Amino acid sequence: MRKKVSNKLRAILHPESSEVAKRVYRRAKKGYKKVPANAKSDYIEGLKQLFEMEGEQHRRTLAEGEQQG
Repeated sequence: MRKKVSNKLRAILHPESSEVAKRVYRRAKKGYKKVPANAKSDYIEGLKQLFEMEGEQHRRTLAEGEQQG
């Protein structure tokens, strides 16, 4: 895996934030290696969309909790 790709994955997953994030990063790297060459860019885009959507849901949950009390 090239450094450029690993940096993209790190930017998406932030493995330095917690132990769970490190495990997710390692699994994503293994998954990336298994993907055919013509689908690797789609794999990275899919991860990016997944974790952006997850982050938005987390922020909404926090905002709702603050409003309730």
